[in-house]
Amino acid sequence: MNAGPDTYGTGNSDSDIGVSVGVSSLCMLHATLGTVLERVTDTFSHIEVICEGNHTDLEILESYNITVSFHAPFSDLNIASLNKAILKESLKQISENIELASIYNAEAVCIHPGHFSPLGLHFQEKVFSTRRESLKKLAKKAEECSVILGIENMPMFSILFARTPEEVKTILCEVDSDCVGFTFDLGHANITGNVQQFLLLKEHIITVHLHDNYGDEDTHLALGEGTVNLDIIKELAEKRLVIEVNTFPDAVKSLYCLKTLFSSSNLLLR
Repeated sequence: MNAGPDTYGTGNSDSDIGVSVGVSSLCMLHATLGTVLERVTDTFSHIEVICEGNHTDLEILESYNITVSFHAPFSDLNIASLNKAILKESLKQISENIELASIYNAEAVCIHPGHFSPLGLHFQEKVFSTRRESLKKLAKKAEECSVILGIENMPMFSILFARTPEEVKTILCEVDSDCVGFTFDLGHANITGNVQQFLLLKEHIITVHLHDNYGDEDTHLALGEGTVNLDIIKELAEKRLVIEVNTFPDAVKSLYCLKTLFSSSNLLLR
């Protein structure tokens, strides 16, 4: 298994370490991408664009001085589907997103690992085989486009894949590509109850999604409003941190929470 590259380095100061913090466009999902950028660029220098719904007008990114990463489309898609038409469309949309990531110099593309459909539950080995072949195809596309993919861990729903570090490691081993790493969603791991175990995969982490919850539902609360152990974030300071909450005020609140968290460790947000 190849390790995901440690893309996001620390600052050069001997006493201060720069911590890269961005925001997901989830915080303004109902607005156009242009409106999102107008709002967030005064506060954040990086955005992870959820590339579906209102946020597909990617050309607007060229008008802003902001670094980007992408979250590939996932609604109604499934790269492990046994329905050939759905599988084909899923691979098409994600492959096109990888190509766009290359065009717009996206630092990484977050992708979902697929899930069991009602039919798939009866043919689980076929589903796992389909997932494996799909991810290999996407990895090949990423290699051709010089794009990094991050497979995201999922919350506690029985049909979802990648809920444990063991399964994420298995997926990474199956794909075995330098262009494929791990998007660590801290909020999801709080729900599945295995945050510490996921840290054993730290070398493969590309991006960290930050949000809070009470360990029961995937509510994407502001940091500090739930039961997530925020001190864990200090162990991930060299990674690209992305605040992934439901509203922009919650994103700002989360950023302030991070500033407070890192201030005692001479860590500076950037």
